[in-house]
Amino acid sequence: MTNDAIRDMLLTARMQARLSSAVYYGDTAVRALAESAKARYRFYTAASVTAAALIFEDHCHLSVCGTNDRYDWAINSNREIKPVGICTGHAGFVDAASWISREVVGNGFGGLARSRRLYVGGHSAGGAIAEILPLISYELQPVATYSFGAPKWCSTKTSAKYWSQPWRSHRFVMPRDPVPYVPLSLWRSLIGKPTFSHAALAIELQKDGQFAFQDEFTLAKKALAIGSTVYAGGIATLASVVRRAVPMLESHSSTRYLAAIESAATKWSESK
Repeated sequence: MTNDAIRDMLLTARMQARLSSAVYYGDTAVRALAESAKARYRFYTAASVTAAALIFEDHCHLSVCGTNDRYDWAINSNREIKPVGICTGHAGFVDAASWISREVVGNGFGGLARSRRLYVGGHSAGGAIAEILPLISYELQPVATYSFGAPKWCSTKTSAKYWSQPWRSHRFVMPRDPVPYVPLSLWRSLIGKPTFSHAALAIELQKDGQFAFQDEFTLAKKALAIGSTVYAGGIATLASVVRRAVPMLESHSSTRYLAAIESAATKWSESK
């Protein structure tokens, strides 16, 4: 990527990260963000899935909220394989994407997006759901997707088809965050091919704003993935059993990702 492309990516990621963090706190937080950014906003709810949009003169952002209450665990736990567009994927996330897509498009957002550059994204499960949206609705096909700490959702057999789509996919991860390694495929990871894959290479963020594009196909990365899957298994299982956040998942928080993106965007702008 050129320096200008990296700068634009980080500035767009910063706004998407701000919206992805605000949507957890509801309509009031999104409205406050819209006022500070001098944008219009929309807030959507379908079943247990929520999303928010910021509308600027020439572009707009749509962000899907991640796991935020006990009902979201039913979505996370539905790990059947289900068709979605040209791909197949995690049934819980596909269903959630279908629900929120109908709500968003049905309330006129598609018309707003057609006349502007659209960016979709989200944190955690919201990032996975956001990546599925353009497969469901032509009106929600973006310039790019931005996810932060998103879990795997695409079936391994069809992930290459997603990679071939015209929009760019930016998937940010941070050290010690276990969520990008779930849904769990431990034994398949050890003895065969995992059921689920990511649909984009990772951009690893450090808390000081440094970042690097990961090559997930090196032997070292495969070994790290197996170790992180073991770690994630214990943490994710504990979280699912108690149906609440656990202290060890603080490394996954949206505020941690937002702070790192803010640092990266600021450092890049100052140094170029």
